Amino acid sequence: MSMNPFLNLVDKNKIASQHELKIIFWQLARECHPDTGKLENGEKLFKKLKQHYDEAFSCLTEKIDTASTHPLQHEPGDLPQYALLFCDLVSSNFPVDRAVRDTNRGYCRKLEKFTEAFSKPGNAFDNLFSDCEKELYEIRGENIVMNQLFGAVKLILYNICSCYYLKNKFTKTAVKKWLAEITPQLTEKNYTNTKRFLEFFVGDMENVMLSD
Repeated sequence: MSMNPFLNLVDKNKIASQHELKIIFWQLARECHPDTGKLENGEKLFKKLKQHYDEAFSCLTEKIDTASTHPLQHEPGDLPQYALLFCDLVSSNFPVDRAVRDTNRGYCRKLEKFTEAFSKPGNAFDNLFSDCEKELYEIRGENIVMNQLFGAVKLILYNICSCYYLKNKFTKTAVKKWLAEITPQLTEKNYTNTKRFLEFFVGDMENVMLSD
């Protein structure tokens, strides 16, 4: 038996779709992610969880593609493509350290895919994400340990993804409250693109929950 709990569930056909796998991942990730959980060794646990998830996702995708001549793209009730890519990016600890951002090919591909899906030329959000990312690195600074604003932004990003998949009304209310609390700081420091970006996804998160 594999030490990867996700992979064991895939092998036993207890997880049959990528959507099901993502829901289980986000349930566990909320508990151990260093920005959202309270576990002392959360960062180590989250990295291991993400490694197991990526391995199981790859195996499941191959399994689905082998079983069908029409590989699964979206299931009924699935999220829009930009939301799926957003959650994938956030689960990779966006925004990561600059050194990782500039050298890790896998992370760069995720950035490119999300940017392409979210920032269509001519729409209202053209360049919003790239401008937001620049601001987030300003907010991040050199020290993230005692950086309350950066921690609050990461908390909001992570729980938006959690709401997309788990559709928890209490989390939705908390996310809106957290955004309202940091909005004056974002406005005062002229981080308008970050504010708009967060407002869009909080609104989109609500729309997804209302549509179910």
